[in-house]
Amino acid sequence: MCAVLSLVIRGFMMKLSLRMPVLLLVFLFTSGFVVATEIAFDPQEIPPLNERALLAHQQGDYRQAARLYQQLLPMVAQHFGEQSRERALILSSLADTQLSLRQYLQAEEYYQAALVILQAIADGRGQAIVLNGLAASLYLRRQYGKAEPLFKQALELLEQLPAPDVQNRLLVLDNLASLYKTIRRNNLAEEYQSRANLLRQVTQGPGQPADSQSR
Repeated sequence: MCAVLSLVIRGFMMKLSLRMPVLLLVFLFTSGFVVATEIAFDPQEIPPLNERALLAHQQGDYRQAARLYQQLLPMVAQHFGEQSRERALILSSLADTQLSLRQYLQAEEYYQAALVILQAIADGRGQAIVLNGLAASLYLRRQYGKAEPLFKQALELLEQLPAPDVQNRLLVLDNLASLYKTIRRNNLAEEYQSRANLLRQVTQGPGQPADSQSR
């Protein structure tokens, strides 16, 4: 099976206006009972915690990254809202860590949750990135028929953006080429690989290294 390209790790910058600690309701599961408790957190803790999670992922410590993103989720939901773009980004990043851990079903669940939010707020670029991750998970589970339309949908969304997103377009084009090579549809594999190579030449010039690397 041909490997799908590495996913782009995404961070986000947040401007926080609250400086006072916020009370967050947390549910603890002990001995079969649900116990509600309140903990105080400062919204200023969110960006450095996110940076720690990104760094852990970049260093290959996916379990630590997943724990940090899990810690971030209720804080981000409380501060920015359940349907906020920030929460969708954390869900997507958590999905990426699960994908790296080969926990494909969990990854897909998080990608789907992020996608619902991004569709609601009409974030085309965010949708494309999440669709690429979801399709990659399906590909790795050999669900090629389900992965193909998601990769194509991701590419269509990226091509509709007013400002070009070359890095992610290359990622999806290469993933489509890998998919078609895997299922022995060589004409389509060559078509998408040629499109990726042409885009690289146009945007990077001849002899420049590619933005994406296979794994």
